[in-house]
Amino acid sequence: MTLAALTLTGCSSAALSGGSDELAAKNPLVASASFEMHRESGCGCCVSWADYLRKHGAGVDIVVNENLESFRAEQGVTDESSSCHTALVNGYVVEGHVPVGAIERLLEVKPDAIGIAMPGMPAASPGMGGTEADWEQLEVMLINIDGSLTPWKF
Repeated sequence: MTLAALTLTGCSSAALSGGSDELAAKNPLVASASFEMHRESGCGCCVSWADYLRKHGAGVDIVVNENLESFRAEQGVTDESSSCHTALVNGYVVEGHVPVGAIERLLEVKPDAIGIAMPGMPAASPGMGGTEADWEQLEVMLINIDGSLTPWKF
């Protein structure tokens, strides 16, 4: 198996990444985190989601991974929970266009789980469009250790 990868390193502070100190203050755990986001080379919305995280102060390393399906399987992400990109942060998987509020809660609560996901590619999600009010209405799922999904409230 050959893994084609290219890593692009992002900034880790709101000031360096073009983010807002105000946004970083609202989600301090996200702002202090470093994400490793895996995506396929042709995915532009993935870059938009990474930029969204950076605006909240997070550091984001982008890895172009042309074997994303296998990578997801290795992380415990099933077809049911998959989206267009997979991020790793603090031992958790964040699958898809998940809002920072849901990630902040994940990093605060630290559940015994694989991570969280927003399956598919909802049109009004971060990196796909919409507003913060839209994002708060989206359904995020907790990926349990057994791979099952349960709603993740944030």
